[in-house]
Amino acid sequence: MSFLRRVAGRSLRDRIRSSVTWEELGVEPLLLHIETGQLRWLGHLFRMPPGRLPGEVFRACATGKRPWGRPRTRWRDYVSRLTWERLGIPPEELEEVSGEREVFHDVAYKAKDRSDLVAGIDEFLDQVTVLPPGEWDPTIRIEPPKNVPSQEKRKIPSLPNGVTDLGESEEHGGHGGPELQRTGKIFGGLILDIKRKIRHYLSDYTDAISLQCLASFLFLYCACMSPVITFGGLLGEATEGRISAIESLFGASMTGIAYSLFAGQPLTILGSTGPVLVFEKILFKFCKKLSARIKGKVYRIVVRPAMLYGLETVSLRKRQESELEVAELKMLREYGLSYLSLRVCIGLWTAFFCLLLVATDASSLVCYITRFTEEAFAALICIIFIYEALEKLVHLGETYPFNMHNDLNKLTQYSCVCTEPTDPSNSTLQYWQEKNITSSEIDWLGLDVKSCVELRGEFQGSACGHHGPYIPDVLFWSVVLFFSTVAMSFFLKEFKTSRYFPTKASVRAIISDFAVFITIFTMVVIDFALGVPSPKLQVPNEFKPTRDDRGWIISPLGPNPWWTVLITFMPALLCTILIFMDQQITAVIINRKEHKLKKSCGYHLDLFVVGVMLGVCSVMGLPWFVAATVLSITHVNSLKLESECSAPGEQPKFLGIREQRFTGLMIFVLMGSSVFMTSVLKFIPMPVLYGVFLYMGASSLRGIQFFDRLKLFGMPAKHQPDFIYLRHVPLRKVHLFTIIQLSCLVLLWVIKTSRAAIVFPMMVLALVFIRKLLDFIFTKRELSWLDDLMPESKKKKLEDEQKEETHSVMVEDEGIVQVPLEEHYKGDPSTVNISDEMTKTSFGNIWKSLSTENSKNDKSAKRSPVKDIRSPKKPEAVKDWNIDRETSL
Repeated sequence: MSFLRRVAGRSLRDRIRSSVTWEELGVEPLLLHIETGQLRWLGHLFRMPPGRLPGEVFRACATGKRPWGRPRTRWRDYVSRLTWERLGIPPEELEEVSGEREVFHDVAYKAKDRSDLVAGIDEFLDQVTVLPPGEWDPTIRIEPPKNVPSQEKRKIPSLPNGVTDLGESEEHGGHGGPELQRTGKIFGGLILDIKRKIRHYLSDYTDAISLQCLASFLFLYCACMSPVITFGGLLGEATEGRISAIESLFGASMTGIAYSLFAGQPLTILGSTGPVLVFEKILFKFCKKLSARIKGKVYRIVVRPAMLYGLETVSLRKRQESELEVAELKMLREYGLSYLSLRVCIGLWTAFFCLLLVATDASSLVCYITRFTEEAFAALICIIFIYEALEKLVHLGETYPFNMHNDLNKLTQYSCVCTEPTDPSNSTLQYWQEKNITSSEIDWLGLDVKSCVELRGEFQGSACGHHGPYIPDVLFWSVVLFFSTVAMSFFLKEFKTSRYFPTKASVRAIISDFAVFITIFTMVVIDFALGVPSPKLQVPNEFKPTRDDRGWIISPLGPNPWWTVLITFMPALLCTILIFMDQQITAVIINRKEHKLKKSCGYHLDLFVVGVMLGVCSVMGLPWFVAATVLSITHVNSLKLESECSAPGEQPKFLGIREQRFTGLMIFVLMGSSVFMTSVLKFIPMPVLYGVFLYMGASSLRGIQFFDRLKLFGMPAKHQPDFIYLRHVPLRKVHLFTIIQLSCLVLLWVIKTSRAAIVFPMMVLALVFIRKLLDFIFTKRELSWLDDLMPESKKKKLEDEQKEETHSVMVEDEGIVQVPLEEHYKGDPSTVNISDEMTKTSFGNIWKSLSTENSKNDKSAKRSPVKDIRSPKKPEAVKDWNIDRETSL
């Protein structure tokens, strides 16, 4: 009614004289306002031949008259109805056309001529989802959408890799935030990382008040314990007990606590990696088997020239040579090098190089690591987790063999006894000599299995296998535990979206969060109840070094020559590349935009903490730890936040990650306390932990675009999912990109599993250069959809050009205004011909008639232009009414 009063020139005080107001709203006063131009927007809408105008307006107003007692109808409904009548659509079809939706209102109210209305229809049809009647079966139920986007966001064309802003799509590398910008100052990036993280430090603990965090660290504690202890056991075998399980457990706990407290991205979980283990094995063999001849060559090629360099006088040179000859004779008499002391030197050099990389903002090079490299690296680590889990299960068949050719009728005749070895090897004789025992002193028949293996005895009998007596049921029970753990973990993890507990969504969420912990607890109880002697988790029960001849502090020199401190910088360079690549690639995967992290990351701060703790672990004789890819991805997945479903059938929406430090801190605090919990941990079966490994590897593969593209090879085009890159990149180019990435993955696998595993980080670095070569095979637009764009070499110049760029905006009665653009505007290159698409739908006849009439009107407009009815001086009432109308719309 406020609109009617303004048109009639009435105020709120005239509400009593409503009959007079309706009399003044006849056809003639309304036409008078249109002809004088006071209602400019309505005049543009109703611009048509003078003879037809009264009837059209009268019909629009007459159909909206409200008899006594009827509900009121909005005036904009009359305008929308009149608009569609002008397009030739009968009133009974208005509901089908859906012309009264708010998507069309904004354009329809401001239309000046027929072309504006046609443009409005184009925009309206771009924003709605139309199912052609000939291509849709009404009996088929369509699933509800995952989310309902706002009208404004739907007007923006889709952009590659989940980007929602035009300016954002130009950011290079998919992670080119301010954290990776070079500062040009010593430790400038580190200082900025500290400033960014310090304001979130308190919330990093308050945000952890949730049951989800409790479930996360209980699950990951069990998941991290086994690889740390296994890594320590393998390292103990490779180094003859110099670094073993207790050192691995202590080092992981200390490094993890420090990282969780001070790192820039506490969601990253530190762990042991395969390349580090290979490096340790090679270093130990080098120290143990370094012969005097090799040491002499190293001395003459490296040490002697370095010491004699610059000694020009004969007397000084002779005196130095005599001293070197004495040192040479002393060195040649020694055999081998001290592994722990040499390792301290390499670790300190590596820590120094890491700090040097932090000081020079070298972490900014991470921007060159795109999705191509990330997915190849992450896929390899996930596949290794799955492969090693299955390999360990198969290895149980050798440790616990079973008789495949068993005769049930002769079970009472089977026996297996321990006997003296018929042909003892040199290692066996040396072992007996070290233990100061002889074979005649040993009661071989009275030994149990463990003692027989320790004393190098042999098993003989029909119930014996190659590695010992047959053990019934253990292997098969281990297989049952393994696959039951995997199946139950997946089932409970998806329990949140199941049909159970329909009125208790919180119960489903809790069960889903505690899925793996509930699985481990259930399997432990079942295994304990059945009593089958399955292999259990072995945890050290004393906090002391494995060997008595070492302590917790290792000297950098020890018995080694002084020159080992200098030459160890060369293997330290390789170790630095290994640490840098493992740490930063994992950090890039965690910090991707798909995770919607709200707190800033800190690549420089992460590398600083890892470098410092690497030096500390080297001095204390502990293993080195770096970011573990699969454990970190699993940690992030366990802390995902989703919206609550408010309507039946509505799918939850991903909101982000619960960013905090509490879970990582508690994981490694419990790990350090495991020495005092051996009475509980000894009941956990190893096949259950192997199943957890398989679950983590398989679940981490979800969301990797590389595996989604692999599935497209054997899938017909009509059954392919609606991936966004399939809309913009030809299928053959997608397959070519996948084949190249698969070839790199196979090459990484071959290097990782061969003796050349020490150069694995170099191969990962080579993937960056291989990705750069793809610029010559694919266009920049194709790479923007399949991968992240590489940084430009002249980025600063491009930014300066973008700041100087302007565009013209037409402003009413003011001419042209130059507006500088902050971002380089770029439209979506994929276009759709709306005319061709419209002719295929039910709007086809209407669209053809509109196109024909529009062309005729354009020709007539050139011959007799329409007089502009805009008035340079508007009444204040009309101007205010226009403002109110626009704000209300």
